[in-house]
Amino acid sequence: MAALLGASTLLAACGGSDGSATSATAPATQVAESGANASSAPAPDETLTVVDTAVVDTAVVDTLPSAPELPTGESFEVCPTIPSLDVINTVLDEPATRAVELERGPATAICEAGSDTGIANVQFTRALFADRALTEQIAAELGAPVTDLNDPDLPGGFTYSAVALIIIDDIEYSVQVITMDTITNPDSPEATQRSATLLKAWLANLGLG
Repeated sequence: MAALLGASTLLAACGGSDGSATSATAPATQVAESGANASSAPAPDETLTVVDTAVVDTAVVDTLPSAPELPTGESFEVCPTIPSLDVINTVLDEPATRAVELERGPATAICEAGSDTGIANVQFTRALFADRALTEQIAAELGAPVTDLNDPDLPGGFTYSAVALIIIDDIEYSVQVITMDTITNPDSPEATQRSATLLKAWLANLGLG
């Protein structure tokens, strides 16, 4: 742009030095005629230019690929799918009296069954984009060993710290039963069995068991 402006200035200077060019003392009639011709020239159609730009912009937008909508945990409510409180209470030492959705990230949904007075509770978790290797890494950072459930009704299921988990179609379903003895020994076979029992019941409700 600087080069173009420089060339333009140079051409104007050359024209001004030509003795045959119209001088500043040109008759007023020539100036008047020049002004009249300028005023009679049709103005550019600005409206048409705007419309054309809008059409081009719209065409470009229409051809852009839209981003895929990823499913989120927020759109899935867990509580309506979990086993009944009667079934849940068969593995608890204190009765659960309510089930509530807990707030979590956009890829995770959790329902907690428990009571307002007791310690015992159960968390049912559904997490998208599951990866067992990542789960094992997180468990290792917590100092919790990961082992296979070896349950024929939960093929590929695994466990750590009383959590029973299974991954189906890249979605992780997990159940963790917390009781007083779970707190003192989260890796006990009894604690794992409670969680596995309710995981199987939950998967059956979801049509996945």
